[in-house]
Amino acid sequence: ANTYTDNALENYYTKTETNSLIVGFPKIISKSTVSTSAHTGVTTEAILRTITINPNDFSVGDFLKVVGSFTKLGTAGNCRVRFRAGTSNSISDAEIATYTAVATSVDFGLFRDKMYFFDDAGTAKLRGMLATNNSISDITHVSFSKTNTAINPTSTWYFHITAQLTSGADSITLDAHEIIRA
Repeated sequence: ANTYTDNALENYYTKTETNSLIVGFPKIISKSTVSTSAHTGVTTEAILRTITINPNDFSVGDFLKVVGSFTKLGTAGNCRVRFRAGTSNSISDAEIATYTAVATSVDFGLFRDKMYFFDDAGTAKLRGMLATNNSISDITHVSFSKTNTAINPTSTWYFHITAQLTSGADSITLDAHEIIRA
């Protein structure tokens, strides 16, 4: 049986790091359990949180896993949550995943999805799925369409978590999120 000292393990992991990421291990890129201010009073889409993604946090071939926990209050209408990604740092960045909450007050935590970075004829793209069903996760996609957006993972880009109410009488809050390179 081999025995390893702390220094031996530390040296191994130090030698296998690429761009400060340990090869083959998931890395938390962003995580917060601080709730956002409630989005209410309007029916336009609003950014609940923007996460700046640093150059080389991701590479072609990586998966991006995102988890969000939300609270929707009110029964007047539905709410659509979107994940957007792009370089413009605005609500016009590409929609890469969606979820629709039902009309009742609900905690719909753990909306999660996996996106994939791939090479499309020399252009790095991030692929997500746009839901057309209310019960969507990365495990149970029932009805969806793929969406791709060009993202250069060697540059700074932005990940937005947005919400749009169908009635301004309702409200929605992002309670927590986590973005992981897997």
